[in-house]
Amino acid sequence: SYTSERVQPLMIALVRRIGADERLPRSVSYQVDQVLDNADERNEESGWWGVRFLPGLGYELVRAGWGAYADELREAAREQIAGLRSAEDLESRNLRGHLALTLNKLGEYEEAERELRAVVAVSARVHGEEHDYTLFARSYLVDLLYDAGRLEAAAEESRTLLDAWDRRMGGDHRTEVLSRRQVYGRVLVDLGRPEEAAREFRAVAAGRLELDGPRHVRTVTPRVWLAVALRRHGLYDEAEAELRSVVEDCRSAESDVDDALLTAEFALGELLDARQRNEEAEALWRELVERTSAGLKPWNWRIRRARRNRIHRLRALSRYAEAAAELDTLVEETVGTLGKWHDDSLIAQRLRAFLLEDQGRYDEARPIYRDLLEQQIPVFGEDHSNVLSTRYCLATSMRLAGLNEEALAEYTDVLDDWLRVLGPDKQSTLMTRGGRARALANLGRREEAEAEYRVVVEAEARVLGRDAPLALTTRLNLAALVRDQERYEEAEAEFRQVVEGRVRALGAEAEATLAARHSWGYVLNKLGRFAEAEREIRETIRGRLRVLGAENTGTLWTRHNLGIALKGLGRPDEAETEWRAVLEISERVLGDEHNCTVRTREALAGLREPGDDQAS
Repeated sequence: SYTSERVQPLMIALVRRIGADERLPRSVSYQVDQVLDNADERNEESGWWGVRFLPGLGYELVRAGWGAYADELREAAREQIAGLRSAEDLESRNLRGHLALTLNKLGEYEEAERELRAVVAVSARVHGEEHDYTLFARSYLVDLLYDAGRLEAAAEESRTLLDAWDRRMGGDHRTEVLSRRQVYGRVLVDLGRPEEAAREFRAVAAGRLELDGPRHVRTVTPRVWLAVALRRHGLYDEAEAELRSVVEDCRSAESDVDDALLTAEFALGELLDARQRNEEAEALWRELVERTSAGLKPWNWRIRRARRNRIHRLRALSRYAEAAAELDTLVEETVGTLGKWHDDSLIAQRLRAFLLEDQGRYDEARPIYRDLLEQQIPVFGEDHSNVLSTRYCLATSMRLAGLNEEALAEYTDVLDDWLRVLGPDKQSTLMTRGGRARALANLGRREEAEAEYRVVVEAEARVLGRDAPLALTTRLNLAALVRDQERYEEAEAEFRQVVEGRVRALGAEAEATLAARHSWGYVLNKLGRFAEAEREIRETIRGRLRVLGAENTGTLWTRHNLGIALKGLGRPDEAETEWRAVLEISERVLGDEHNCTVRTREALAGLREPGDDQAS
């Protein structure tokens, strides 16, 4: 108690001073209240209870951009840790461990790990390697390593910890073991080992079902993570079936905002987003916005998440006016609750520019990014992830506007910074490298673009999973680049992989799948593999007729390509019938000067002549 009495007053005084700042956003003031509400709470063995809430305060100070207060908390934690290092009693170890976790949330990963490993070592020496106190301290170490992105170390520590629990004799440790296996599964997912992760999540879900029943959030959460592992393994249908089953299990919940039900529905919505099932996803997110707004506190994170996800679906459906109205509400809610500089607030503000870009209004979008940067850099510094994310968005806006030289310069600088700050395999780094590749391709620097694409394709398949929609889009861009160099054999293999992956991930009739299959048929025509081309093109036509309609430009181009395959197969009469049907619609809908009309007219004129028809 002496130790707590020495540490607690100094930390509480600091937290009270932070809490007295009336400018604090609600997200920070909530964490302040958590600490102060437990200011005098003590555990008979481990001492001051309120120290457990300091890591949460540190995390929110960083996320909300309150760097000065974060610095004060960091220095206070270091000062207290220094005074605790010589003590080996449980109370001192508990305080030192949670102060180390506070440093970790403040971004001091190596220092925090060093301190927590020292706590584990002392506990092992005092109590034994497999005493409860030691194992609980190692659990915190796993969480620390995971937060710091040290996944291999987190996996090794998890496995060692689970083995130790398995050797324990006596006592009921099942709940703790299930909790640790769930964390281990998440680490395995991030390491790109989804099959092993799925085994862990299945075991946890089975154990929780027995302990808590099917509708408890502790049972639902590992099933949601099981769906994530299945997605990473390319098993999208199985993942969706799992989530729909979880939602059905939770339907009988007494409340529309039951935690387990919302956990399941949010996971299903995010899977529908990934599978580009935009109409169904938008309807679900709209319902979730209504239910959470009516049933939860106005600052609850689920309201903002549901609203943001609905905006993305409205964008995908080109319903821009509705998206803009939702975005006004989202910005007000987010900035009001989290403050102007919180991660989520910046995402919401960048969404305004995204919405303009969706409509081709690039000259209006770029000033939004530039204004944000002018305000962000003095708050966060040049190397902060929030600043680099805005710079990435600015580079992309430049590229979309055709300013490829400027975009390339910005992408290159941002990529160098991401590599230094995060490393090569983080998603932000890979997205920036992919954007740089597209700028290079637009500038005709194909060899450099191809080299960048290949780095990203390899890494995304490993990090995100082979069928992740983002990974398949990068592979599609690589295929198109190779195709444009007339390297059709290589392009065919890449397009085939994209089509197969999109069928698994998105479904055979998703617009993105049909677009990739169209390109695959084009390349097969170029290779003279007309029978294969006919099969893929007819499959594309069937899908595009159902999804896009007979008069859509994409449908007409695919039918144009069918004519080429039919001519190549020595069936000119069928080719003529196809092209005349395309020409009639194209002249009427697109006009005499549209490229599809002109090319189809030329194809008909040269039908009885040998030679290579142009495809699209």
